[in-house]
Amino acid sequence: MPNTKYLSGAMIEFASPWLIRGLSFDTSGFDRNATYIWYFVLPLWIPYAFIGFTFGDRLLDRRWMFDESSFDKSCRDLQDAVRDEAVPILTKFSDPSSFVQHAAMINPSADLSGSHLLSLEPMAYAHAWLGHRQDAINWLQKMENVYAASHKSEYGGLVMARSRSIRELIDVDQSALAVQLSQWRQDAINNLKLAKIGPIPTT
Repeated sequence: MPNTKYLSGAMIEFASPWLIRGLSFDTSGFDRNATYIWYFVLPLWIPYAFIGFTFGDRLLDRRWMFDESSFDKSCRDLQDAVRDEAVPILTKFSDPSSFVQHAAMINPSADLSGSHLLSLEPMAYAHAWLGHRQDAINWLQKMENVYAASHKSEYGGLVMARSRSIRELIDVDQSALAVQLSQWRQDAINNLKLAKIGPIPTT
């Protein structure tokens, strides 16, 4: 992944106009030499305000130490781990189609048995964008079921408002649906300040 750029504690690259992928470095609050490293993909058809790890995993599921005595070895181990674990997974993700195909590799709950809106929403809209009408409807209905059984948080309400707008557009106007997803993409780019890492790809 030679095109990654640093932004707000993460190394990020655009896999396509619709998706970013990268590594995030989460310094321990208890030890300044300790870091947790996550690899992730983030679909930009959701107007995210922050980088989350719903579609991500902790590298080697360990804490990385970068103190004076271990720094050189940790750097070598990190390079190997990124090459062997993170890159083979991250490079499978490039657009909505590959996201739908491979999402369960990085989030096993990204299927219709899932029970979290953060996992369900990107999958529903990806299917809608790809013209998979019945699949999109199935995912949107699953979102309705999960929300109905939830505590009705403010964020959940925002998610469901987006979901219902997509449901209305699926059977009415595919071009308007594309415009809506493109607007949310632009919102995510602005919220995450992705212009700071370079030109925003258009193709």
